[in-house]
Amino acid sequence: MIHCRLFWTEILVVHQGTLFVGFVTSNQVGNRLFTKTLNMGDVFVFPEGFIHFQFNVGRSPAVAFAALSSQNPGVISIVNTVFGSNPPTNLNVLAKGFQLDPRVAMLMDLQAKILIMKYEIVCCYFISSMHLFK
Repeated sequence: MIHCRLFWTEILVVHQGTLFVGFVTSNQVGNRLFTKTLNMGDVFVFPEGFIHFQFNVGRSPAVAFAALSSQNPGVISIVNTVFGSNPPTNLNVLAKGFQLDPRVAMLMDLQAKILIMKYEIVCCYFISSMHLFK
């Protein structure tokens, strides 16, 4: 999930598997993309306020531990924020904002809604399975 934490730093330690991680700097420093492929024992720091991601690129499940510089860091999901607003953002606004043809924006909107639904299903499953261990 592409997301950001506005006021908190995150550190990630890979315990098992292989993750592709990265973040994008702000406009003031050129929107530069920093990425790295992490393996067991590797560590990566996501600076506060930057949009970042983690993606499993291995052939087996990955396990990583994250520590945050706040007990309640919050998260802003980029896809949910842009495509999951209520009421929905006008597709012409999205097309202009992303400098796309409106038909492409409509396709992106549909794809994002599918991703949001899948993400919500996974989160519900994870939360309900956590209750089994109480």
